[in-house]
Amino acid sequence: MHDLDLVVPSVLLAPILASDLLRDQTMPNLGRVLARADASETFALPPRASLSPWQAWVFGRGSGSAGGETAEVNIAELWAMACGLAPSRRGGRFVVEPAHFKVANDHLRLDDPGVLDVTLAEARALASAIEPVLVEAGWRLEPIEPVTLRHWFVTRDDDVSLSGAAIERAIGDNVAEWQPRAPEETTDRAAGDAAALAWRRCVNEVQMLWFGHPVNEARELAGKPTINTLWLSGNGAPPAPLPHYAAVDSGLPLLAALSIEPEAPRKLESFDGFIEPERRGDWSGWREQLATLDERIGGVLREQSDKAVGAATFVFCGRDEARTVVLGARDGAKFWRGWGRKPSFEELLTATGA
Repeated sequence: MHDLDLVVPSVLLAPILASDLLRDQTMPNLGRVLARADASETFALPPRASLSPWQAWVFGRGSGSAGGETAEVNIAELWAMACGLAPSRRGGRFVVEPAHFKVANDHLRLDDPGVLDVTLAEARALASAIEPVLVEAGWRLEPIEPVTLRHWFVTRDDDVSLSGAAIERAIGDNVAEWQPRAPEETTDRAAGDAAALAWRRCVNEVQMLWFGHPVNEARELAGKPTINTLWLSGNGAPPAPLPHYAAVDSGLPLLAALSIEPEAPRKLESFDGFIEPERRGDWSGWREQLATLDERIGGVLREQSDKAVGAATFVFCGRDEARTVVLGARDGAKFWRGWGRKPSFEELLTATGA
């Protein structure tokens, strides 16, 4: 019998949204969990952290279970591992993702890169056009293959430290708030600040080279969004040690970085239904996922009753924080755990830091 970690990205809501989206909703199975489980635990990410809350919980907590400090981990190395690449020798690897900036009032907004549908031929043509600019700025672009179609990798030969946020943290936001920067803990902030400024200048040149590029001209004629910028993320500590899981059931491609060890005590599962509606601002679609999530939670309760699952850790994640609720293997049968003040599911799914 294995314990289970069930991770739910994009489910915590800002209070201004929660009051409307959770009104008149029912989640009886989640209510049963809250009535029997110990108090929930919340952890918030540091400002401008590179990993999203679900990524930080899985990859930055070492054991894959609740408790402990969340560490910064190099998202580029995680993506490289998920793509089947060997770790970089010096830890100076970054991931660059083709993206689309949209003008919104007085700032640039990052659109969801998942809608770009970049082809391999497009990626290689665009990369070829900017490779001399990257080389001149001190970056080496690794070959783009089908497995790295959406995630291109660059490395540096120097020891510069930059912190670039995972792209999903910035989708829909003002891109100026999420530009790469020198890490807070760096010993050479001047060098980091200079490297961050140099990267912004490099991106400006990339944008000029891609403006009017035949790939983008063809995309415009086809009614597709242009690929007009690069998003840099990565650096930070190497991703070790990674948590060990007996099985992983998820549609999140980054979790391919995890190796499966059948003898490990825990299994990992993700419920991904809230991600796309949240990115698109499709709140009607987001609400529809609540019932599906509650059904899955009910399934976990039945598996516990049948002794197919031991302790269950539910990890509810938002943009800046995550909240965990642990239901022990026998907690569901202990009626006295329902005594005392317990949070409602509306309180649980409302972010505190928003």
